[in-house]
Amino acid sequence: MDCYVPPLNNKTLFRRDSNVCLYCAHQFPLRDLTRDHVRPLSKGGGDTWNNVVTACRRCNNHKGVRTPEQAGMQLVAVPFTPTYAEYIYLKGRRVLADQMEFLLAHIPRTSPLHQRLASSLKTASS
Repeated sequence: MDCYVPPLNNKTLFRRDSNVCLYCAHQFPLRDLTRDHVRPLSKGGGDTWNNVVTACRRCNNHKGVRTPEQAGMQLVAVPFTPTYAEYIYLKGRRVLADQMEFLLAHIPRTSPLHQRLASSLKTASS
């Protein structure tokens, strides 16, 4: 079991969620995105990868300090803590094709990022 927990920051969080609001499922520019705590901090939720999602300003304001259930909202994806290999990919640094293949081999096939990384490898080799 991997015990590495990457540092949480908005830039990497938004990349994890592909700049998509996990409530309305629309993609937004960075300036319109916020970090939402699924279980609000005021209700005992933590500032952790598994409790935060990308949300547009409108959805975050609507949800407020409620849980999604209390606000009548539903998540379109489950938040997750990236592995070390996923975090390297999410950091957005320039990664060479052979390095990308190495990262892909270390990202679980069940990860939402696996398909995204595999697609970028195919595009790069075309």
